[in-house]
Amino acid sequence: MPGHLRMVIANNIGLAEFSNFMDRSGSNEKVHLMVSDGIMVDFLRQFPENVARAVLVERILTSYQLQKTLMETDDAPHFIGIRSEVISSWESDILQSIYDILKIKSYYHGCMIYFYVVGEPGPFMEYLGRRFSSPVRNIESKVEGGLYSWEEQH
Repeated sequence: MPGHLRMVIANNIGLAEFSNFMDRSGSNEKVHLMVSDGIMVDFLRQFPENVARAVLVERILTSYQLQKTLMETDDAPHFIGIRSEVISSWESDILQSIYDILKIKSYYHGCMIYFYVVGEPGPFMEYLGRRFSSPVRNIESKVEGGLYSWEEQH
């Protein structure tokens, strides 16, 4: 069953984004939270104690670590937050590989993935399918057709 891949570029990640993710993740027993340097999370406020699921947190230090982690983790919902300064330093072929992994994981494995980039748009967007939406910026998003028509769900 196809999953949900949402890619957003924003000025910050706050309570509203985490709440939306947790609400949409449904009754899953656990969720994955992956964040790069520069992303601050207030666990007491954004993940209350009464949430009856495990939040598995991982700090993203390198592009290779993100690739490996995405390939090895289960299909529980993923929330990924990366600073634009960090992702801009990654090589283009690695970014394309990460995008392919995200598509495979969400489409073929039914994994819900929220991928947030915090900061300014950059060349990295070209290698991640140019499909970012933005709540504040006027960013043109592109939906691929054919095999990946499931992307229109979000």
